Amino acid sequence: MVTVFRNVLRVCACLLLCVGVPVLASEPKFERDVKPILVAHCFKCHGLEASQAGLDLRTRSLMVRGGDNGPVLKPNDLMGSLLYKQVVSRNMPPDGELNLTDAQVEIIRRWVEAGAPAGKGNDSELGSDALLVSDKDRQFWAFQKLRSVRVPAVARARQVTTPIDALLLAKLAAVGHGLEFSPPADRVTLIRRAQLDLIGLPPEPVEIERFVSDPSPDAYERLLDRLLASPHFGERWGRHWMDAAGYSEVRGTDFDAAINRDKDFMAGMWRYREYVIQSYNNDKPFDRFVTEQVAGDELVDWRYQERLSTQDEELLVATSFLRMAVDLTWDPPDNTAYTRFAVLHQTLASVSSNLLGLSLRCAKCHTHKSDPIPQRDYYRMLALFTPAFNPQSWLQPGERDVSRGGSSIHAVYDVGPPPETYLLRRGDQTEPLREVRPGFLAVLCDNEKDALRLAAEPIGETSGWRWRAG
Repeated sequence: MVTVFRNVLRVCACLLLCVGVPVLASEPKFERDVKPILVAHCFKCHGLEASQAGLDLRTRSLMVRGGDNGPVLKPNDLMGSLLYKQVVSRNMPPDGELNLTDAQVEIIRRWVEAGAPAGKGNDSELGSDALLVSDKDRQFWAFQKLRSVRVPAVARARQVTTPIDALLLAKLAAVGHGLEFSPPADRVTLIRRAQLDLIGLPPEPVEIERFVSDPSPDAYERLLDRLLASPHFGERWGRHWMDAAGYSEVRGTDFDAAINRDKDFMAGMWRYREYVIQSYNNDKPFDRFVTEQVAGDELVDWRYQERLSTQDEELLVATSFLRMAVDLTWDPPDNTAYTRFAVLHQTLASVSSNLLGLSLRCAKCHTHKSDPIPQRDYYRMLALFTPAFNPQSWLQPGERDVSRGGSSIHAVYDVGPPPETYLLRRGDQTEPLREVRPGFLAVLCDNEKDALRLAAEPIGETSGWRWRAG
């Protein structure tokens, strides 16, 4: 039986040699035949980790657009296509990199001569954006803007001490069944609840005794004022913000905890913790609190100051909020396009879940199935962060820190001119489709025009996109 099987294999081999199987049965296609060659030999310098000479080879249209030296692809014009001339002359890839084989060069030649067909999954426009988000979508309760509401009049007005009491009493009356508020708490319970809620610590016996024996009508208000003025208030409530932001002083993931050492680039992260605590204790307005964390570096021209003021340092420290994503690019083997884009996507995920209460992860790969969040809007928002987290002009974590006057600040800031941002097919950085403009989620804006409006002028050498979109 084994002998028969071997003879069959010999016959098949002879037939294949006689017939002569071609390398490709049809004309080469970009996605199927050419792109794998470029991924292996060219993308490192022209499309993912870098865009040298302004050239991006990730799509056919980007090659036609070209770089600093003009287009590198002219369909049907072999000698007019710099891409082919460089690989056939062996000028590219550069010395030290793996050269293309003769068969790979032949595939590129045949592809250019055939008109450079895109094949499956071309990078053309993805249809009209006109009806992606409707006015009806904007009417859903979760997307409504905050507004003042009428406080209802209730029969038991004597129980109303705040507008919230009136809203609750109105709801209880509507439900019926004689539902009432719970009886007022006794003074011992009241001080314990207040302290545990506001500062996270139980009261001392002497504090309980002082409060219980205080007959003045404003005793409770003075208790609250004292607790709100306590430094423990910021520690207690800042913790919740830091939890939502993903605060950590460990670089990488939990398994990297043991590698944190002196002068580690995460060593300055504690300053962000102090920033949050002090912001709570100083009763900083919430809109200012958020603006500083998303765009503190864009609020002041700090780059050429030899020594930063305390306020300028605070603004840069605040941007540590944008450095909570796991960034493994500090390790050279992980400093790849895939990891860089992962940091960028995770940063947007942290911002959207913390500030907007929305998960945008689905829209990374496709238009959201349930929420009115098109894939286009996801990449519009991603574009706001690409000037600071530019995969082609990447700064490793330690390189992002700002050093002035002996202090090092864990910061985020633009690293150069804003790059183009493309909608990525299925979230794959090797498959850019059309370019998108920076903007906001259309469903959270009054109309499409407002979603693309960047309102303010930048300060200093920055795009101002993160600040202006706010």
